[in-house]
Amino acid sequence: MAVRKKRGHPLSSTSSPLDKHISQERHAHRVHHLLYIITLLLIVLVFAVFFTFPFAKDSTPQDISATSFVSIDSVSCKWENDHYVLCETVTWGGSAADYAKGYIPSGSDEMSPAYTTSPFTYCQPTGTTDGYRVARALLYSDAGVIRDIGEGIECTGATPIQQPPQPPAKPTTFTTTTGFRTYPDRSTGTGEGVFTKTFPGKVQSCAYTGTWITDNDRVMELRNTCHEAQGSFTGYADFSTQYVDNDPDLYRWAGPSQSYFNPSPVRHDNYGFWMEACDTEYYAKRHISRFGVSGAITGFGTNTLSFAWTYYDKNTKPSVDFTFSLTCTLLPA
Repeated sequence: MAVRKKRGHPLSSTSSPLDKHISQERHAHRVHHLLYIITLLLIVLVFAVFFTFPFAKDSTPQDISATSFVSIDSVSCKWENDHYVLCETVTWGGSAADYAKGYIPSGSDEMSPAYTTSPFTYCQPTGTTDGYRVARALLYSDAGVIRDIGEGIECTGATPIQQPPQPPAKPTTFTTTTGFRTYPDRSTGTGEGVFTKTFPGKVQSCAYTGTWITDNDRVMELRNTCHEAQGSFTGYADFSTQYVDNDPDLYRWAGPSQSYFNPSPVRHDNYGFWMEACDTEYYAKRHISRFGVSGAITGFGTNTLSFAWTYYDKNTKPSVDFTFSLTCTLLPA
C-alpha cells in the first residue's frame, strides 16, 4: 500500500526568519517600555525625597523654638576702678531648652559657662574706652543653639585713668662755641640785630665766657682808629637773671694820640653782653659810657636762644665781633 504523506500546518513547522524578526522586535518594545517605567519611577522618587527632606529637617527646630524662650531683662555698663564692666541679666525656659549662656563679645572671657537656672546675671570687663557694647544670650537644646538674641548699650562717662607721676627729667650739660658780628649803619652810627643759637634740648641756664674785638680797617676811611681794640667777658643767664662782667684790655681808648689804658672789669646787671668802644672822653674823671654794644639773651625754656644786640657809636663806628663759649643746662625737648 502506498504511504500518504501528510502536509504539515505552517504554525506547527519550524519558524521562518520573518517570524523570528517579528518576535525579537516585540521583545525589544517590551524591554524599552519597562525601562521607561522604571526611569519615571526613579525620577518621581528623587523629587519626593528632595522636597520632603528639607521640610522634615526644618520641622524639629521650629517645634523646639516654639516651646522655648530666652530674653535679656537688663543690660548695664559701669566704670569700676580703671575699666568698664558690662552686665546682662538673662531669663530663659521651655520644655525643649537644656541651658543658656551669656556672651559679651568685648569681654575678656566673652562666653559664659552654661547656666541651668533662670534667671542669671553675667558680667565681663570691657576695656577703658567709651563706646557702644553688645550683650548676647544663647539658648541651647540637645540639637545645639535654638535661640540667639542681643541687646546693646552705650558705655560713657569714664573716670580718667590717673597716670602715675613721671620722674623728673634729668638735666644734661651742653657746651658749644659760637659768635656773631655787630655793626652800625654808616650814616647814623646805630644798628641792631638778633643772633639765634639752637640747642639739642630746652635751655634752662647758661654760663659763658668770651672775647670781643673791634674791626675798623676799612678802605677810604681812617685806619687804625679804634681798630683791634679787645676785651674779655664772663656772664650768666637764665629765666629771670642775667649779668655780664666786661673787662677791656690795654689800648689807646681815648684815641691814637692818647696813652694806653687798661680799665678795670665792670659788672652790668640785666645784660647778657656789653662792651664800650673808643671815646675821646674815655679818660674823663666822671666818664659816662657813650658808645658801644649791649644786649640781652632770651629764649630760656626752649631749644633756641636769641642774642638781641643794640649798637650806638657816632664816633669811630667800628664793627665788633663777639666770640664765646656757652656751657648750658638742658632738659629733654
